[in-house]
Amino acid sequence: MDVRAVSPVALLLAVGLNCAGCAAAGETTPVVLTTEYALRDDMRQLWAAQATWSRVVIVSTVAGLEDTPAATDRLLRNGSEIADAFRPFYGGPAAYRLHALLNDHVTGLREVIASTMAADNAGLEAARTLWYANADELARFLADLNPNWGYYELWRMFRTNLDATVSETMARVGGHWDVDVTAHDAVVSSTRPIADGLADGITMQFPELVTDRTFTSVRERDLHVSMRVLFEAQVSWTRFYLIDALAGLPSTPETTARLVRSGDDLADAIRQIYGATAADRLTTLLDREVEILGDFVSALAEGDRQAVAGAIGAWYRNATEIAAFLASLNPVWSFVALETQLHEQINLTSDEATARVRAEWESDVVAYDLAVVHILNLSDVIASGIAQDLPPPAPQQ
Repeated sequence: MDVRAVSPVALLLAVGLNCAGCAAAGETTPVVLTTEYALRDDMRQLWAAQATWSRVVIVSTVAGLEDTPAATDRLLRNGSEIADAFRPFYGGPAAYRLHALLNDHVTGLREVIASTMAADNAGLEAARTLWYANADELARFLADLNPNWGYYELWRMFRTNLDATVSETMARVGGHWDVDVTAHDAVVSSTRPIADGLADGITMQFPELVTDRTFTSVRERDLHVSMRVLFEAQVSWTRFYLIDALAGLPSTPETTARLVRSGDDLADAIRQIYGATAADRLTTLLDREVEILGDFVSALAEGDRQAVAGAIGAWYRNATEIAAFLASLNPVWSFVALETQLHEQINLTSDEATARVRAEWESDVVAYDLAVVHILNLSDVIASGIAQDLPPPAPQQ
């Protein structure tokens, strides 16, 4: 996979930086590995990917889509990447054990899906019992690694995540599409305290390996975090829309509505800074983007090359309008840079959709992973610009 799709901690490993686990074994001297923000962000991206690829496995399995094995492999690889994020701090044996537990987690998910589809209540109860036991084992393992991670708190967070995933699976099987969307949003929300708790625990346990300052203020840091949440929702719901629409699944209207709402959320993020008129204008442009995406998908599914080219042209023009509009709001945002980034996001989404139509599942996975990395880079650009326009903090009493 392209190096841009590799997590920051994995990149540190690739260039051979020393690690706490190795130092504990007397092999090397630990060095600073990362920043508090980068570690938190890396954990968030890994656990967000866990939620995304779990959903793809659920959707594809329930619908009997051909990409199910590729989606399952990608979910399994995400467990390996989570384990790799722990390796610099806890060493190889701990990472290996964590990887094994996360593999078992995927097995449990597949059994929950299968028993739900079979309407086997006894089988579902047995599958859930084993799945929750795996989460209990995972919580105990992590609590033993780090005194800052309490077993009961970890278990509670994992249990919340599993409950939401079960609800998502049952809604998907039952065709309750509104509930399905709400349940997935709950799954994603449940991953954030897990990721943040793990990152905070590592930072506290290994202060010599994690620097504590990246941004000039907590507000700037929080702005970057919140913008990444919004942009990641945009790219993930675009993927879910592509899966549903290209397969002609009955959940497509609800998925489309959720994608539109993710654009509305992005527009609302600038409302307090740039006003209602600006937010409404961005809403209109992002709504149009979803409409054009629908035209593109329809043309692609029908094999109408002329219509595909027309949709992509309209897509580019709308992106250019977005770039020009944003550049007019803030001098930090370069029109040329934004236009280039937005056009590249279209290219990656087009690659993703085209790979799905051609049943090139590995290319589909790679295109999506690159789309995530790219849109998060765009998110950081937007957040940096907004940070320049934040009103001064209120004076402390």
